[in-house]
Amino acid sequence: MPAKILLTGAAGLVGRAVARQLRRDGLDYVAIDQTAAVIDGHDVIECDVRDVHRLHDLAVRHRFDAIAHCAGYSGPMLGQSNPAAVIAVNVGGTANLLEVARVHSIERFVFCSSVSAVGPTSAAITEEVVLCPTTVYGATKAACEQLIAAYQQTSGITAVSLRLAAVWGPERTTVCALGATIKDAVEGRETVFESGGGFPTQYLHVEDAAQAVLLALKVADPRQGVYNVNGGEYLTFAAVADEVRSVLPQARVTVGPGGDPLYEWQEQFDISAARRDLGFEPQISLREGIEAFADAVARGGDPDVASLGRPS
Repeated sequence: MPAKILLTGAAGLVGRAVARQLRRDGLDYVAIDQTAAVIDGHDVIECDVRDVHRLHDLAVRHRFDAIAHCAGYSGPMLGQSNPAAVIAVNVGGTANLLEVARVHSIERFVFCSSVSAVGPTSAAITEEVVLCPTTVYGATKAACEQLIAAYQQTSGITAVSLRLAAVWGPERTTVCALGATIKDAVEGRETVFESGGGFPTQYLHVEDAAQAVLLALKVADPRQGVYNVNGGEYLTFAAVADEVRSVLPQARVTVGPGGDPLYEWQEQFDISAARRDLGFEPQISLREGIEAFADAVARGGDPDVASLGRPS
C-alpha cells in the first residue's frame, strides 16, 4: 500500500468520498483542488492540475508514491460551451500529473475515467472494446486512458484507469435525474421527465466509486490497465423511478418514453475483471442508496456515510 498519496479533485463528488475512505483506512494523503477549502474538517490545498510547476513543488515537498486522480470535468453535460477548457483540464492536467509521476518516480497512478470514453454500444462491454466516444468529454477520457497506457510502457508507472459508470450520491451538485427525483419526493414536489423511461442506466454509488479507487491503489499487481466499474444493476430509468416509489411511496414521478438526450445508449458493462483483480464488489444497492439519499435530504443535505461503503 502506498505510504503517501496525492489526491486530486478532493472537493469533487468522487474525490471527497475517496478522502473519507483514505482517512477511514488511516492512510496519509495530500488533498488538492482548484480552490483551497476545509472539507469534513480536513484541509484541501489550492492547486490547479494545469499548474505543472505547483504540482512538481508539492511532489518535491511530500515525496508521494501514489496519485489518485479524481480532478477534471466530470460529465458530458459540463463545459459544452468551452470544449477547449475541457481538453485543457482533463487531458492537459492528466499529462501534467503523469510527468510528475515520471520525474519523481511515483509508482502508482489511479485515474477516474468514464464509460463515456467508450461511446454508444450495442453489446455487453468488456474492457477490450474499441473506444468510439461521441462527446468531447468522452474523447478526453479516452485520450487520457491512452496517455496513461503509454506512460506505463515507457516510464515504469503502474497505472489503473477506472471506467466509472454514472456516479451518484447526495453530495452531487451537477445534473442527476435520480437525485432530483429523490429530492423532489422528500420535499413534496412532483417530478416530470418528458423522455428517458426506456433508457438503460448503470448507476454507481459514490462510496462504491471511492472503494474502487482505494482497491486500485492497494492492489499489488493489477493484471490490466483498465477496469469497468459500476453498481452491478442495469435498469431502465422507468424501473429506477419504480424503485424510488417503492422506497418513498409519496413520490410523484412521471417519466416519458424513449432515451435520454444527455447520454449515449450503452449496454451493460462487464465488471468481472474488477471483481477478479481488484476485489471490487458493489456494496450499496440502488435501494440502499435511495434510502440514504432521502435521509440526507430530510436531515438538511448532510450525507450519513458512516454505514455506507465498506472498502476492503
